[in-house]
Amino acid sequence: MRNSFSFLFGGALVFLGVVFLLDNLGYVDSDWFLGNFWPLLLIVVGIWLLARRSRWRHPSFETTTESSSSLSGSAAGDSTGDHISYSEVFGNIRREITSKQFTGGDCSVVFGDIRLDLTRAELAPGEQVLRFSSVFGNIRVELPRDVEYSVRANFIAGGINVKGDRRGGIFQNVAVRSNGYATAEKRLAILASSTFGDIRIS
Repeated sequence: MRNSFSFLFGGALVFLGVVFLLDNLGYVDSDWFLGNFWPLLLIVVGIWLLARRSRWRHPSFETTTESSSSLSGSAAGDSTGDHISYSEVFGNIRREITSKQFTGGDCSVVFGDIRLDLTRAELAPGEQVLRFSSVFGNIRVELPRDVEYSVRANFIAGGINVKGDRRGGIFQNVAVRSNGYATAEKRLAILASSTFGDIRIS
């Protein structure tokens, strides 16, 4: 409990420091920002708790699940698991997925980056769902060649690049999908949430 409190308290201090720094640089009014967006602190705490405890499962398939969770560490290497579940606090997730019946999963980080390479993976039939959550970190996903995809993302103070389609700003919601997604036998749905970070799908 003491370590958990230290991480939460440290995260709150970093957030306040960023706000006051932006105020000093003339980008935001700290009084107005904190007065209107203080619930963002609750969002950060909530995502942090989800990053430690959340375990998503896709109901359509019985699969092999590969998972890891750590503080101040990193997850890296290859994965042959059909369903993945990774979470890191003050660490990075870097994985190459080689499953031939990939059914999605979830990855979440707080103060870290996610990089997922799916170029050698093959999807299981149907719609597979891959969820990402990041606070103070970036998300990068490399998709299999010619895969049909749908991306739904929301971000606070960041940007998103989906196959060269770039968008950015504050408090944005984005929905993009490939032309053949609706009728594809195999398709991947990506749900991403980022607070102070960028999302790149290539």
